[in-house]
Amino acid sequence: MKKWKGRIKESLTDLPQFVLAWITQVMAFLGGAFAVATFLGDWLDTALGWIPWKWVPVALLFAITLGVLLDLLWDALPERIALWGAFAAPSVAAAVPGNLGDTVQGWADDLKGALRDGLAEWFGDQPAIGLTVICLIGVVLGAKYALPAKASKKTARVA
Repeated sequence: MKKWKGRIKESLTDLPQFVLAWITQVMAFLGGAFAVATFLGDWLDTALGWIPWKWVPVALLFAITLGVLLDLLWDALPERIALWGAFAAPSVAAAVPGNLGDTVQGWADDLKGALRDGLAEWFGDQPAIGLTVICLIGVVLGAKYALPAKASKKTARVA
């Protein structure tokens, strides 16, 4: 418990970095939600649909969710596993057979319709692709500037 509190305190020492990391986490999830409404989500759904075992998407979604939660609970700072897991989770959830996959796909279709009506002037016929790319760029830049560099952690421990 003491080590966990120490990791949390260490994460909070640089508050702007901490806030930027969480904004990046939200952008990763939003980008993943937008990706479900694009050809990327369709490709992943098709690829996971080719697997003959219907439990594979469920197990993959469970592993992604567990990885994201453990990464966030480790030091309350979303790092690469949490970011990319949040980006992939909505598309994998849409590929899950049954009620969950149908519900997520329905939300993606509703999102696609709402975006097409409101943002078609800016992004053309496929606004979800534009928003996915914007969120993906935000995640990459946020990860670059918000997450601590590996070399600085090693140097700080050695010193």
